[in-house]
Amino acid sequence: MAILVLALLIPIAFLATFVIKGELEKVAILQDEVKGLELIAPIAHLTRVIAEHREQAVMAASGDARKGRALGKTTQEVGRVIQEIDERNAESADKLGLSGQWDAIKQAWVALRQATPQRMSVNATTSS
Repeated sequence: MAILVLALLIPIAFLATFVIKGELEKVAILQDEVKGLELIAPIAHLTRVIAEHREQAVMAASGDARKGRALGKTTQEVGRVIQEIDERNAESADKLGLSGQWDAIKQAWVALRQATPQRMSVNATTSS
């Protein structure tokens, strides 16, 4: 009887190990998905703030002084959100594979910021 029980325990132990390993892999995948979902809110906010910056730059260029003053605050907010996303991306050790795309987004922001006329950004920061 002991031999029969032992013969049955070996496959059960093997199957239990296989099932537990599979479940742990699923948990790891879900944790990566959660980290990706945590990036959605800051990225959506960044999209809104960059669109706002673009609108303010156009309005400031057409002579709206209020938008020119707001431009500096918006620029600072974009920088803050970029830093937050950088930190979250670093925490995930780029398991999501975003570093190349994220670097391109940051370079596009630098290009957009440099395209903003210098006079507007100076007025925006000194008028605050």
